[in-house]
Amino acid sequence: MRVSATYIREGDKVFAFHGNTLIAAETTYAAAEKTAVEYLDNLVAKDKAEQEHTAFKQARFVETPNGLKGEILGNVKGMWDENEITVRWENGRISRYETKGKGFKYHSDAPAEPESALDYLTKTLDADYAHDKASLTARIKELDGVVAKVAAVVQTGIPAAEERQLDSLALQAKLEQNEIHEALTHLEQADYEAYQPPAPFRTSAVEQASLGGGSGSWLEETVQDMIREASDQDFDKLLLEGPVQFVADVDTPALADQGVTASLARTFIEGKTAGLVGDEAEEYRKQFVAKAELARRDELKSRLKKAKKQEEKKAKKAKKDKTPDESLFL
Repeated sequence: MRVSATYIREGDKVFAFHGNTLIAAETTYAAAEKTAVEYLDNLVAKDKAEQEHTAFKQARFVETPNGLKGEILGNVKGMWDENEITVRWENGRISRYETKGKGFKYHSDAPAEPESALDYLTKTLDADYAHDKASLTARIKELDGVVAKVAAVVQTGIPAAEERQLDSLALQAKLEQNEIHEALTHLEQADYEAYQPPAPFRTSAVEQASLGGGSGSWLEETVQDMIREASDQDFDKLLLEGPVQFVADVDTPALADQGVTASLARTFIEGKTAGLVGDEAEEYRKQFVAKAELARRDELKSRLKKAKKQEEKKAKKAKKDKTPDESLFL
């Protein structure tokens, strides 16, 4: 939308018009321009919002920020007057959203077909998914499909370079399957999905360890300091936010090893709950380690994606820098 204003001085007044509409009348040009610009900015914003809403209502297809495409099956008003859309993604999953997805692109034209099997399978492998039991189980089946499709494409007789790339995707899919199987086992052991804290965790309900009364030693004082620190902890907040904050500080090599991360998480939470003993304290520590494992998977996947993008960017730059030299021999 192209907008502009026409300024006219009449005596000691400066008028600004947009088309046939008076949008400002001030005593100075600067004041008239300021008022007119504010009016035009609001006009542009309103027009953009209307265009986006119209495009959203008329859209038949959607694309997520990471490139996953889908077809909109339904677009209706929800209970609170928010739009609810039902989408069938290209990986076969069907999802419903109560509002427009942040960063999603909506359009009425069918999305372009993938350029190659490698492109299609890479997007399937990079697709986001929830971490409840049902979603993890569905993801395992989805990864089975990736492995099967790679085998089918390789059997057609493709160039060696492409075969290596596809084999790498199949390997990534199998590794992710192994991690998901471990996560499901961990969820079942810790009963994470069904865990609902009946009440805020209270240190007064847990026995506190002691080295004995009145020794006056530095060791006794250190332990008592740890107990006092544990007593000041907000344990509900620690269980909710602590695992994510914990894995964010773990080095990538350690994060890639489930056993190492679990050991670090156990040491971390034991330090935070020092001086607390009993079944309730032990169950709390197990819950923290279980949640740290789920946070580890998300954090590791995010770091690997970032590293992959950086490598691709470097490869493209290297190829671009190399092209002029090669052209000298043409």
